[in-house]
Amino acid sequence: MGSFSYLRIVRDEVRFIWLRFLIPVSIIVLLLFSPHIYSSPKNNTLIYLGPVDVSTLDPGLVTDRYSSEVIANIFEGLTRYEGKSINVEPCLAESWKMFAKGRRWVFKIRKGVKFHDGEPLTAFSVVNSFSVRLRTKEKYKEWNSFYTYLEKVAAFGTHTVQFLLSEPYAPFLYQLASPKSSIIGSSSYESDNFKVVGTGPFVLGERKPGKFIKILRNESYWNRKAYLSAVIFKTIKDQRWRILQVSNGTADVSLLESMLGYNEITNKKNLRVLSVKSAVVSYLSFNTRRGPFRDRRMREALAHLINKEVVISNIFQNFGKNATSPVPPGIFGHNPQLKDYKFDLGEAKRLKIEAGYKSEIEVSLYYGKNSQNLENIAVVLTRSAKKIGIIIKRNPVSFSELLNIGYNKHDMLMMGWVGDIPDADVYLYPNFTEHSGSLNKSGYINPRLSNLINKARRVSDKEVRKNLYFESQEILHNDLPWIPLYYPNELLLHNRNVKNLSIQPLSFLNFRDVFFSNKNVIDE
Repeated sequence: MGSFSYLRIVRDEVRFIWLRFLIPVSIIVLLLFSPHIYSSPKNNTLIYLGPVDVSTLDPGLVTDRYSSEVIANIFEGLTRYEGKSINVEPCLAESWKMFAKGRRWVFKIRKGVKFHDGEPLTAFSVVNSFSVRLRTKEKYKEWNSFYTYLEKVAAFGTHTVQFLLSEPYAPFLYQLASPKSSIIGSSSYESDNFKVVGTGPFVLGERKPGKFIKILRNESYWNRKAYLSAVIFKTIKDQRWRILQVSNGTADVSLLESMLGYNEITNKKNLRVLSVKSAVVSYLSFNTRRGPFRDRRMREALAHLINKEVVISNIFQNFGKNATSPVPPGIFGHNPQLKDYKFDLGEAKRLKIEAGYKSEIEVSLYYGKNSQNLENIAVVLTRSAKKIGIIIKRNPVSFSELLNIGYNKHDMLMMGWVGDIPDADVYLYPNFTEHSGSLNKSGYINPRLSNLINKARRVSDKEVRKNLYFESQEILHNDLPWIPLYYPNELLLHNRNVKNLSIQPLSFLNFRDVFFSNKNVIDE
């Protein structure tokens, strides 16, 4: 699973499926004609509305975006991302050195940091955090995780820690910045129930499963304290009511899945929409081991049947971008030089006939049954395909069924993918190589491609890695086991008095720097 990503995409497709919830006319009228109101937040508390409750607050077990977002505000790792970039900078580690071509790493742990329960951060805290994960390694040994390579973590004195890997793993520092590599307090695993003890700018206040989680400002934070006194992560499944609550001021920020009614929303003077690029790619995958799509010409024929410009404009109101690669822009290794296949029914028909399919054929297409945007794309694709004698049988199924679908069942499927680190490895390795735990749904295996992807995992030189990934994407672009469809935007609706709201790499919201314009911020 895309690290925590595949399960995250499978169970949280709602994250980027923007058309699932249509805004009724009554709500739009209410937004248009309701008074211009918004209430000042009480006690400097921000209320953030999302569609899905968190599944866990244990960093080592996290597999979804919503849990990761809360964890990222309570816990910290040895490294973190610098601002909104994908550059790694020190966090709980002040510095580090690499030895043995990336097999050994030595970190100097920051002094003066305390956990939320008052325990000081030491090298032993780091060892403890990873030792429980190493003891149950198979649970954490996912396809892209460095637990695949992690052999030992050892302390040398109170503020020096060493990581030993079985072989070099280039995205190692990225993995340490992931929420699942957060450092936890020694008391966290003292009982069967995980105790939420981190070092981050917020501490856990109250949690009511299925309803809300409240986090409070860490008054003893080692760095600059948060401006907000508290943040409440509130679960409301229906987007209509989330929009209404932000509009009338009973909430401050909401995730958006649909941009229907966008003009009506933005016409409200008290509302703003933050739109930024996400790390998600949606795609059409072919079964390359059976059926007509074993033939590359048939795969290219389908590539000529999709008018992506129309899809992005009409279905997503241009809040997204045509996809040309499985690796989204902004992710290390993305190849911007790839040119898309043109929409051309004549060329599609020619390729079908050339592949030996002169008469009408029937193929199957599977996708998530609750994915309204994928349903709309499936309808468009079905209409185009029928014009050249390809009858697509649409099969909307549950996400669990989609997850377990095998080569003997489907001809095509549509899904989405996102990684938990900003590196091409987590987009290419699980989907286009064959190994234990592989999630390669297309069945596509190319020895040269596999060699390039595996080599890129072990090379430390960034320029060499980039070139390896560029070549890998060129192979995929030519062979077409996937047709990348679009890169959706991340969309947040918020009141105008919410300031400094930004989305970190991989779509996380970090609330430490957020403040209200009509509130006094705390002293630094």
